[in-house]
Amino acid sequence: MITIDDDRCINTLRRQQNVITDCLDDAGKDTEVIINELYFRKRPQYTIDGLIANHLINVSRRNAFRLKNSFIKECAKGFGLYDID
Repeated sequence: MITIDDDRCINTLRRQQNVITDCLDDAGKDTEVIINELYFRKRPQYTIDGLIANHLINVSRRNAFRLKNSFIKECAKGFGLYDID
């Protein structure tokens, strides 16, 4: 049996998942590769520098960090944690 507290927790997790999914849908391929490698893999193989060196992303180091930070900022906005542009 699911209690009201469990239901709130499940709904919160669903909302968080939806925010992340929406942010990934809006992100480009390079951003998606960066986020998947750094945050969603159980055992990441590469750092941002490794992704660049192995031509898994086609951006400069500076731009790769900008893409990663921009993604995190958009997720934070979706979570209601960041509201400054």
